[in-house]
Formats: sequence, structure tokens, C-alpha cells
Amino acid sequence: MGGSARLSIGRYSSAHKMRQSNNAVYWARRKAREPLRQSEADRRAIVAAYQACGTVTGAADACSVDRKTARQWINVWKSTGSVVSPARHNSGRRRTATTPAVVARVVKEMTAPPEGAYVPSAAAVKRKLKLPFTEQSVRNAAKAGGLRSRPKQKRTFLSEANRTERLRWARAMLRARHNFRTTVNSDEKLFILEDTQRRCWMTDADPRYRNLRHHPQKVMIWGGISLLGCTDICFVDGKIDAAAYQAVLSKCLLPLSRTFAVPWTFQQDGARPHTAASTMAWMGTKGTPPPIPWPPYSPDLSPIENVWSLMVKDVNETNPTSVEALKKAIRNSGRKRTGDPKLLEELLGGWRGRVKELVAQKGGTLNY
Repeated sequence: MGGSARLSIGRYSSAHKMRQSNNAVYWARRKAREPLRQSEADRRAIVAAYQACGTVTGAADACSVDRKTARQWINVWKSTGSVVSPARHNSGRRRTATTPAVVARVVKEMTAPPEGAYVPSAAAVKRKLKLPFTEQSVRNAAKAGGLRSRPKQKRTFLSEANRTERLRWARAMLRARHNFRTTVNSDEKLFILEDTQRRCWMTDADPRYRNLRHHPQKVMIWGGISLLGCTDICFVDGKIDAAAYQAVLSKCLLPLSRTFAVPWTFQQDGARPHTAASTMAWMGTKGTPPPIPWPPYSPDLSPIENVWSLMVKDVNETNPTSVEALKKAIRNSGRKRTGDPKLLEELLGGWRGRVKELVAQKGGTLNY
């Protein structure tokens, strides 16, 4: 048994030495063929030779390297535009997705003028540019280029005819030197009663849910703002038609207009109750000036939309749970916003600036 034991030990030692020898040969050969061992000057020489001769074999022969090495660095150059290895932190794979060339290509593709409402995603950019990286690497490249992922902003779709009409309107208002400082800007706004608190602190044993009603209660309001004065918030019960709209104007607009010491103008959009023949006749009998022309699909030209946006934020912060609480929050926010002279001067005093910007945008949507 002792001899057989010594024999087995001998066999194990010989086999172990053979494996060690084979491993050493393997790693020596792999090290000799390792493409990433090439210096930066060698890589540039490979790319230069490839540009000169146009073939991988010619570049390999010219630089005295094997074709695998030449092909790998040529592919790296094609995909990233560079053969410079970025700095590595201790260990890990080499970072090639955030090289300046890749970052520039990704940023250019992501910030190109979108076709309609389409904005390219990381997956779409990866497919179009044929990048040999993951989608997350494409996002990292976009971040390295100064881009950030943000929700899309809502914009009113404008056809070419809408743009032309908006541009024609803006030029006409500027030629006429319309005094926007004495114009009452009016519109309706719909508030919906729902749970606006989307997040809350809780324990695992205390789940809470955001209740969504199938048919939430709604509150419609009308208001007008100007540098001459602002109307009270007027609540509209039920559906607004021509008769209801005339009642709103009689209740809120006429009392305000009697306090004006200078001539004034009135602005409203082209909703049917606003432009109905009975409404136009009513305005004539009440001494209200005829509304100024207004292009369709143009909420971005109306300063009162900014007031509505601020009021929505104010109301959501109170998180009302009943119609009465919602109306109270709307009244409080309306007094706060229409009683801010600095805000009104910024919005209404800069109204002409919006019209000039509309001309510069050739009738396109404004960022207001």
C-alpha cells in the first residue's frame, strides 16, 4: 500500500506540473496575442495604415501585428472615433461609451429637431447609430454630454395653416401698435376634485392608496386680468353656453369696466359661446368693446394661462376633499395671484414681447 501511495503521489505531481506548464504556455501565448496590450502609438499606426490601404490584412502586415489585433482596433476606431483608452479605476472593463466622439454623436442625435412629437430614446439612438453598447451606456453618454431625462412638455399641435394665421395676427397687432397694457385678458379654467397627493410617508403595515374617482366633481371658473384691474373669480354652474357666458360677463366684467378711467379692450378666445351672435349683440348693447381678433390654438399667447398654472399649484398644495374646500382654495389663490402687482406687470407688461417672439418663431409655439 505504501508503494502504491507513493506511486499515486508521483503521478499527481507529474500531472500537476504538466498542467502548470500548459497554463504558462497558454497565458504566454494569450499575452503575446492580447490586442489591448498595444500602445496608443501602435493603435494610431494601425488606423493610419488601414486608412491608407483600406484592408485589415494590409494594415496588419504594415504594422507587423496579427489580423485579430488590427481588426479589433479598427473596429474600436470605427465605433468610437478614437483609439485612446479612457482612464480605468483599479480594475474592470474599459470604458468606451463616454469617449468624446461617442458623446458628441449621441448628443447630436438626441437633440436633433424631432419629427412631429417623436423624441429618440436611448434604444432608438443605439439602433440608429449601431453602437456596440447597452442602452444604459447610451444614457451615460447622454449624461456625459450634459443631457438630462425629463418629462415631455405638453404643447398644442399647430398645423402649417395655424402657424401662418398666428404669424399674420402678430404682425397685424404690431403694425396697429395695440396697447396690451389696457387689454383685459380673460378665459375659463376647469378644476377637478381629486386626491393630488401622490406620495406619502408610511410603514409597511400601513398601506395607503390614492383614491381615483370614476367621475370626479369639477368646478369651472372664469376670470379676467389687466393692469387696469382684475375681475373676481366667477364660478360657472353647469355647462357654459352663450346665455351662461353673458351672465358671467354681466356679473364680473361689467362692474370692473365701470372703474376704468381710460379706454380699454377685451380679449377672449374663439370658443362658440364667446363668438355667438347673441353674445356679440349683448356686448354692443352693454357698451363692451368688441373683442380683439384672436388666433386659434393659442393658449401660449394668453398671460392668464400662467395665472391658472400658479393657481393649480396653490390649490393642489391644500389637497381639498370637498367641492366647498376646492372653491375656497380657488378663491384664496385667485386673490393672492391677482393681487400681486409684480406678477401682473411681468405677465401683462411683457405681452407685447410675446407677440414679437411669435414673429421671430414664425408662428411656432412659445415657451410660456
